[in-house]
Amino acid sequence: MADSVKQKARRFCREYKVYKLSEKQIENIIETMGFTIVEYSPVFNNGDVNLLVEELGLKAEVARSNGFTYVSGRYRLVFINENLSEEEKRIVLIHEMGHIYCEHFSHTNIVGLDVKDEYEANEFAHYVMQPSLSEKINRRLFGRKKFLAAAAVLIVLICIIGVSAVKEESYYGEYYVTESGHKYHEAECIHIENKTNVHRLTKEEFESGEYEPCKVCLP
Repeated sequence: MADSVKQKARRFCREYKVYKLSEKQIENIIETMGFTIVEYSPVFNNGDVNLLVEELGLKAEVARSNGFTYVSGRYRLVFINENLSEEEKRIVLIHEMGHIYCEHFSHTNIVGLDVKDEYEANEFAHYVMQPSLSEKINRRLFGRKKFLAAAAVLIVLICIIGVSAVKEESYYGEYYVTESGHKYHEAECIHIENKTNVHRLTKEEFESGEYEPCKVCLP
């Protein structure tokens, strides 16, 4: 069974980590999808845009549309009316992303002429721009998934470091032992002087009963 438009919109938002779509983010996503955005004027274009419109035979489409998607051969283009406001451009571009994500270009060069495709693109834009409360929460949590995972790891590390610090500070006096000996000594004792395998006596080691005081430095 094919996914509903709502399911596609939800999957799209998770795939592209969408929470709030700015115009710049929309443009980046469209480019990531492999499309180039072309701004045009419905009245007059010059330079490369005019040549492109004439070469592709899109004069009529440019004159009557605020935006449309064109796919043919090496061309994968999203056209947008340059005279629109930023918010209008944002809405049109999300609509065109719906066409692209729903793969409406599989049966036509100029996407947007089919009534069913237009309806699906409108529905897609609606679900992306106006998610339900539960979907907003899901998007926020999904967008912060890596952050939460990193935070969890950090908390574990802090706990480990904290426990280690407590353990390292649980010493019994200012006494020292060798790795193989069973007596504890003062720091200046001749029995541990210049030895490298010496560590400070911990509270756990003292309480184990395995060590007794040195008869030289602790008679």
